[in-house]
Amino acid sequence: MNKQPTPPTPPKPTAPAAPLQPAMAPAGMGMPPVRPNGGNKTGLIVGIISGVIALILLIVGIIVAFVVLSKPSTKDYAAAAQELNKVTESYNKASSAFTYYSTASSQSTAQAQAKAATLSETRKAINDGIDKLSKMRAITGDNDVKERFEKLKGKQVAFNEAIDGLIEAYSKIAPAFDTSLLRLSSSEDALSPVRTMRTKLDGVKNDIKNQYNKQFVTDITAALKSYESAIEKYVAMRSSGHYDSSAYSEYSAAYRKINTIANEWALNMRASGERGEVRTELNSVVSILNRKQFQR
Repeated sequence: MNKQPTPPTPPKPTAPAAPLQPAMAPAGMGMPPVRPNGGNKTGLIVGIISGVIALILLIVGIIVAFVVLSKPSTKDYAAAAQELNKVTESYNKASSAFTYYSTASSQSTAQAQAKAATLSETRKAINDGIDKLSKMRAITGDNDVKERFEKLKGKQVAFNEAIDGLIEAYSKIAPAFDTSLLRLSSSEDALSPVRTMRTKLDGVKNDIKNQYNKQFVTDITAALKSYESAIEKYVAMRSSGHYDSSAYSEYSAAYRKINTIANEWALNMRASGERGEVRTELNSVVSILNRKQFQR
C-alpha cells in the first residue's frame, strides 16, 4: 500500500502585534523645558534698560525742578526788602533814644512816657519783622542773604535786653529822678524835691528788672537819703551863723555822690544800647536784598 504524503500542517494564526505606546516619563518628572526664543530675551533686556534710563531721567528732572523752584525770585527779594524797610523805618524813629540816655537833661513825665512808648513800638516791630523774614524765601533760599540775616538775628537777644532796660528807665525811673532839682542851697526848700524823688524811686524799685536800673535805684536812694541828712546839717549851720566846714564838706560830697551815680548809670545804659545796636546789621541785609533783586 502506497503511503499517502502527510499534508503540511497549516500555520497557526498568531495574534497581531500590539502597537507601540509612546514612552512615558517616570513619575515626578515633567516635560523638559522649552528654550526661549533668542529674540524675546533681547527685547526683555532692552525693556529693562529703557525703564532704568527713564527712572534716572525722572529723578534728575525732579531734582532740577526742586532747585529751580526753590531758588528765590526777584519778587521774593523785593518782598523781603520791603518788609525789612519797615523794620528799619521803625528803628530810625527810636534810634536817638536807643543809643543815648542822659540824666543831665530834665524831661517831663509825659516826655519820658512818650519815649518809652516809641521804644516799645520799635521792639515789637523789629522782633515781628525778624520772625517774619526768617520764613521768607529770599532768606531761606539764598545762603548769602541768610548769612547776613543770621548776624542780625544773632544780636536780637542783646537788642531786646538793651531796649527793655531803656523802656524801664524812661517809664519808671526818669519821671522820678530829675537832676535839675538837685542843687546846692541853703534853703530848707531844697529838702522837698529830694524827699519826693526818693519816695518815688522807693515806690518803683520792686518793679525794676534790668540789672543796671536795679543797681542805680538801690544806690541813688541811699545817696539821696544821705543828701537829705547833709542838707539838714548845712541849713542848721547856716541858720546858726557859725560856719562849719565839715557840714559844708558833707553837703558837697553827698551832692557829688549823686551825680557820680547818675553818670555811671547813664554810661552803663549807653553801653548796653551799643551792645544791642543793630543798625549795621540792618543795613547789611538791606544792601544785599537790594542788590539781589536788581541784578537780574
